[in-house]
Amino acid sequence: MTRTAARLLLRLRHGAKTARELFGELRVWVFGAGVGVVGGYAILGFLAAIDAVSMIFYGVDDTMLASAGRALPWPRVALAPVVGGILVSAVLLLAKRFNWLPEARPQGITEVIESRAIAGRRISLREGVASSIVATLSLGSGASAGREGPAVHLGAAVAQKVTDTFGLRARDARTLLGCGAAAAVSASFNAPIAGVLFALEVILGNYALSIFGPVVLASVIAAVIARMHLGDFPAFSVPIYAPATSIDVPFAAALGAVSGLTALAFLFSVSSLTRVVRDLCRRTKTPTEILPVLAGVVIGGIGVFYPEVLSVGYEATQNALENEYGVRFLTIILILKILATSITLSCRFGGGVFSSGVYLGAMTGAAFGIVLGQTFGGLTAEPTFYAMVGIGAVGGAILGAPISTTLIVFELTRDYQITIALMAAVSVATLITQTM
Repeated sequence: MTRTAARLLLRLRHGAKTARELFGELRVWVFGAGVGVVGGYAILGFLAAIDAVSMIFYGVDDTMLASAGRALPWPRVALAPVVGGILVSAVLLLAKRFNWLPEARPQGITEVIESRAIAGRRISLREGVASSIVATLSLGSGASAGREGPAVHLGAAVAQKVTDTFGLRARDARTLLGCGAAAAVSASFNAPIAGVLFALEVILGNYALSIFGPVVLASVIAAVIARMHLGDFPAFSVPIYAPATSIDVPFAAALGAVSGLTALAFLFSVSSLTRVVRDLCRRTKTPTEILPVLAGVVIGGIGVFYPEVLSVGYEATQNALENEYGVRFLTIILILKILATSITLSCRFGGGVFSSGVYLGAMTGAAFGIVLGQTFGGLTAEPTFYAMVGIGAVGGAILGAPISTTLIVFELTRDYQITIALMAAVSVATLITQTM
């Protein structure tokens, strides 16, 4: 073989290798776009299902339970979580019987992270659907939790189904897992930027450029789908308030410390109660499938007096942003939300923790802002400002994702004048939860 022919053959081989690599990258982009479409519509269906169940139990969607709970007869409010618990128990028993959820326990973000980190661990579409049904019945009937955990799990299940169907390699499977998570957050919160950072920071723990592109594409597509059907509106409407000044930055850092303690109290409560319930069931040989019914009795009793605690709690969060609650009431519903969410999650109702973090952050920040205003005679920013800072601080500390949480707050409120104060508070709160 001549030297020229050898060079030509070498170039052809190099070109073929480059073409195969390019085709592989483009294929991941195409599959990522597909996950964004399917995942976006799956999340819309999940949210619509929660609203439908809430309409049956309370006559309103899940974003209006605070006012509806005070207007409805108390027996209806008390019984709604109990009936929801009965339905959840039935679904868990069926899912265990047919091996959809072998442990009779709804799944969430933890299982998604495990599927990325542990070889051989995978999320089936059946697990995703079963967990979504449990979360739909739980949140629609008033169980106190968030909807982002089941949503991310459902998005990851969609990605896993695509991986299994087309026999993708492990590297591409991890990328699609991030695409599913990003699509879920993007569609749930109308927050495409936060969806991308959440997938990279929490789920994948990787910011490689080869992963970034498909994840961005999936998140953008899911956001476009959500805006096509739900409109382009932030999750919370921030009232007009006077601009903050430089004096508010150190106070925001102090709020970060308070928020870190709130997050610690929440995490300790959830983990401790989960351990207590598990040990109690083991000692008394109580079937874990009936736990949602028992939890529904307690949650219904709380909801009769404080319906602001029920379900995701978006209406109460909005009211806190609008400075409609006093310090005493804010403190009461903050404590009750920690208790109700701990009961919800430890007793196998379905749901996540981030929305509860948003709720707790709004209450903590609003109370902090009111106390500052009374102490310093209006020299500091209004409680609305501190409520928004608190959302990011508590939410970021609970989730352990300061970057994506900061972006979620921006996209939830579309108020960017809190940037410096928010970053200071989130940093302090996250430091506290990571070191204590």
